[in-house]
Amino acid sequence: RAAIRSVGDLYDPLSLNLLMPILRQQDLSLKQTAATAIGRILEKNRAQIPTVIWERVVAEFFEQLQNPEIDRVTEHSLLFGLLRSNRPEPVIPYLTHENPVVRRGALIVLDQMEQGHLTREQVVPLLNTSHPQLQREVLQVISNHEGWAGETLELLNGWLQSSELTDEQAGVLRSFLLAQVSDQAVQKLIARNFETTSESNQLLLLDVIKESGLPALPTEWEPVIRFSLSKEQLEIQLEAVRALSKYEVRPFEEILKGIISNEARPAVLRVEATQALANLLTVTSTPLFEFVLSQLSEENSPMERLSAARTLAALPLSVDQQMVLIDQLSEAGPVARPVLIRSFAEGDREELGLKLVEKLAEMSENLPAEQLGLLFRNYPESVKQAMTKKLSRSEADLAENKAILDQLEPLSVGGNPDEGKPVFFGKKAACSGCHAVKGEGARIGPDLSQIGAIRTERDLLEAIVFPSASFAREFNSYTIVTDDGKVHSGIISRETPEAIFLRKADLSEVRIPQEEIDEMQESKISIMPKDLHKAINDEELRDLIAYLKAQTKPE
Repeated sequence: RAAIRSVGDLYDPLSLNLLMPILRQQDLSLKQTAATAIGRILEKNRAQIPTVIWERVVAEFFEQLQNPEIDRVTEHSLLFGLLRSNRPEPVIPYLTHENPVVRRGALIVLDQMEQGHLTREQVVPLLNTSHPQLQREVLQVISNHEGWAGETLELLNGWLQSSELTDEQAGVLRSFLLAQVSDQAVQKLIARNFETTSESNQLLLLDVIKESGLPALPTEWEPVIRFSLSKEQLEIQLEAVRALSKYEVRPFEEILKGIISNEARPAVLRVEATQALANLLTVTSTPLFEFVLSQLSEENSPMERLSAARTLAALPLSVDQQMVLIDQLSEAGPVARPVLIRSFAEGDREELGLKLVEKLAEMSENLPAEQLGLLFRNYPESVKQAMTKKLSRSEADLAENKAILDQLEPLSVGGNPDEGKPVFFGKKAACSGCHAVKGEGARIGPDLSQIGAIRTERDLLEAIVFPSASFAREFNSYTIVTDDGKVHSGIISRETPEAIFLRKADLSEVRIPQEEIDEMQESKISIMPKDLHKAINDEELRDLIAYLKAQTKPE
């Protein structure tokens, strides 16, 4: 490192050929020292270095920035090296790079560079992302520039008053509103514009209401939901019901009951309304049960069958109804069946458990070992013995997983929550790339703001080590095959009448038109990486679990 610093002290542009390969070394301290030395040379020789060399150096810095192994100190060294150059031209193209980490880096450099001269027009499009760190940086930059926040709100208000938005505008609008949705001014902006904006914009705003993550429906939004439920357009009604299902539905109970009981209404709307109302029901009438069950028909689209399965899983079913549901498992199809099977995890009746074991054996349903353990953990010993005997091909895996958890269990206690927070939001574990805590992070996976109140330390350990054991609804991975043979896997991040949006393991989002779907089934493997504990050391794992266990209250 001393030699690298000495080379930097010479300020010789020819030394760049010696220093650039060091940036590719695995040793982070060498990367940091090389980045600092290169930054000093760039600063001293700004006018003498040819453009082609500038471009090569900048490209290498941003290439290293994408390395998931680098820490915050190395990231700072890389960005500060570019910042010292005070030459924005080679950096500006990276504001539109496909990787959000690179876009964030370019934004930081240009914002802090004396000659960066960032404009609002360059910054606002960067809001079109679900990457939490980039989104947070964009909002910070907007708030730091006098007048930009108000101008941005006025800009988006103008967009809502226009008839149609481009895809980029729609993405920016959605991202900004979701990022700022707890601000009452934004809530009022949505309510004020809803009735007069276009139908496509109304669908976008309802999606924001649905994905807001707010603990209660703001008063300003109640008229929005009522107006939407009264409209004739099925798409608007559906999105309103789906949004309402995220909140307390009691104020809308009679409206939902009216939709469910009206056989003239579209079946898909009645199913969604039933799912929204399920938590208020104590029993499920036979006509309602038979209606929702009929929607598992293969004549319906995969998403309609999935909706029916989720509704059946949410309803309070009698033992007789659950027995009927078990009989239907073999006819349910690959999309609905896993959801229906998981609905039996809350049961504890012996006759129910034995029948389920028989059905799974009959179907040769090869559930992962950890899911079998969770599925039958509340049933009597006689059911567990039948599971061991008839579904024994997974038993060896189950025993192996238990042994791994037993070995790691000492690391589930004794951690420091304060030290666990940077692990959660850091690059190595990258938990915040999918999960949010108290509004900070992404909304791809389950919100973990109250996870500590409902999960033990061992449960949290198991979710980290064996994520495919999770039974969290709405966050399971799906595999979709399109008509042209392309295969896509990921979590359904959102859906419209025209398309399904999948969030893939690399956090990118792909849009799949409904009409192009040839085959769709739930994956038994989570997109959350298995063996995440191996990406961090023992103390970081201990602190991460302590941080998650400390999350017991909403924001």
